[in-house]
Amino acid sequence: AFHRARPPFPSLHVDTTWKFRQMISSPDETARRLGFDLIVYINEEGRKAREATAQRAEKEGPGFLAASMPERAVGTAPPPGVLDTLRAVIRSAQGKGVAAASRAMASRPDAAAQLPKIAIPTVVFARRGDKVVPPAESEAMAQAIPGAKLVWCEKSGHVPMLEEPDLVAQELAALVQ
Repeated sequence: AFHRARPPFPSLHVDTTWKFRQMISSPDETARRLGFDLIVYINEEGRKAREATAQRAEKEGPGFLAASMPERAVGTAPPPGVLDTLRAVIRSAQGKGVAAASRAMASRPDAAAQLPKIAIPTVVFARRGDKVVPPAESEAMAQAIPGAKLVWCEKSGHVPMLEEPDLVAQELAALVQ
């Protein structure tokens, strides 16, 4: 998730695993160009998974992700069209682009120690059915950020913005009001 505000406020991107093409296009460069800090939280398991993804994407292209990732990314009953959308987004990526993005994300230092320094309104979207990020990690992240609001997306997996867009929009609108 990203939170963008005018400098000197940071742009917060909480990242624990591979993201789809729109999210990996260049968040680091975009944040630098806009004068934001990009704060990343990543665990060691995520680093290893990204390198394995990079190696496989170089050999096979992104098709293997289109065949497996969408089902891991959604909750038990995703809205119609969500799986097809995820598959199409993944298939549209290039293997070497997926590999480069995976390695770039894996090589960024863990910034979990910076979470308590965040001094802007923050919402952490957590999913009890998330097969990618354990709910305990989302809870710990919210607890580490002073004043953060933890929002449980009960019907979602890893993509609540596609599975529960009204809830996500409502919470983000409340954040900026």
